[in-house]
Amino acid sequence: MTSLFFSLPGDLTLKLESDFLESFHPDDLVLAQAYLPGLKCASAPMTQVADIVLTHRQTRKTQALEETGRYSFVLHDTWTNHVSPDTYFLLYSLTRRAWLDRHLFSVHAACVEDDAGAILLVGHSGVGKTRIAFELIQQGKRLFAGNKTIIEWTSLHSMEAIAGTQTMTLHAQTIPGTNKEIAYGNRKAFIMTQEKYSRRSHVPVRAIVFVRLNDGVESTEHLSPMSALHRLFPFFLDLVNADVLIGTAGNILTDKRPAGIESFLITQLWNSIQTLPVVRVEGSLAYLSQTISTL
Repeated sequence: MTSLFFSLPGDLTLKLESDFLESFHPDDLVLAQAYLPGLKCASAPMTQVADIVLTHRQTRKTQALEETGRYSFVLHDTWTNHVSPDTYFLLYSLTRRAWLDRHLFSVHAACVEDDAGAILLVGHSGVGKTRIAFELIQQGKRLFAGNKTIIEWTSLHSMEAIAGTQTMTLHAQTIPGTNKEIAYGNRKAFIMTQEKYSRRSHVPVRAIVFVRLNDGVESTEHLSPMSALHRLFPFFLDLVNADVLIGTAGNILTDKRPAGIESFLITQLWNSIQTLPVVRVEGSLAYLSQTISTL
């Protein structure tokens, strides 16, 4: 049994063990970093005890999932030279549980930053969050997160970005072709050069933008606090990824949020957006990047 260790925001340690793979392929790490904000390779902890454990057992039979603890599962699955795609979703869902228990929120948002602070780019998959972030980076912003951003409240009103996904994922036809790319589905994943990333570990959020690429419209709307609260709530809990389907045999990792987390989030969000601008912007890439740059 091979054991691989990773560190995660919130001082968490993740252990992935397998009776089949002897090492984690570099491409697998790049893809995992597209799903798990702040994921880094780590050495084994002195106690050999990890906060989150996923055990893989190789099988040629139907996939199966066994829950052995709040943060531990056994996955019976067929792997080749790489982990199966379902593994990334499973690892994220397990880690999301641990983050919520610590009042850390994995927001479905890209994030760019400059000296004035961080801007969250919020939206469902396919609206263009990462493409817009990539464009803003070419104009001088720094990337904090490509797709998911960990948010923490350090005081009643202070919303901070503390980690993000480092891997960029874009539709194949939009990739400039200057990076080492990993193809998966109709998208390609890549890591940018180091100078394009933020070097800060905690960045105050100064604006939140709901984005949508649409060449036929140019629209900007500043949302009221009440409208912003209702729109932001599901993205801050990442409810789209709350339940994870593994394979086709009905294996589901269901959402298990800690008691009271919704009330905590509502209170913190409501207090923050009294002064934090929340804007909805829809339009072409040029319109979106220009509008966001003025916030």
